[in-house]
Amino acid sequence: METKTLFANLWDAYTKITPSAQKIHDLFAQEDDQFENDHVALRTFNDPRICIDVVAKTFIAAGYEEVQSYEFPDKNLQAKHYQHTSESDAP
Repeated sequence: METKTLFANLWDAYTKITPSAQKIHDLFAQEDDQFENDHVALRTFNDPRICIDVVAKTFIAAGYEEVQSYEFPDKNLQAKHYQHTSESDAP
């Protein structure tokens, strides 16, 4: 899947459950404010059906690779940094 398609699908799904996000986006667009996603943060559960490794498969198929893992023990949080292998402007 192409990166643009991936993020368009994610945005469509997100705005269906969070309509205020589209309203905020539209307000910025009315003011001709330019913005772009420099990163994306997704939260998952420690459940084998929807854990970070399951979610990552979609991004890996779109050309992302894992760069680094992070541990935040005080927040009981584990994170991974993925970066696109060929699109330097991809979030």
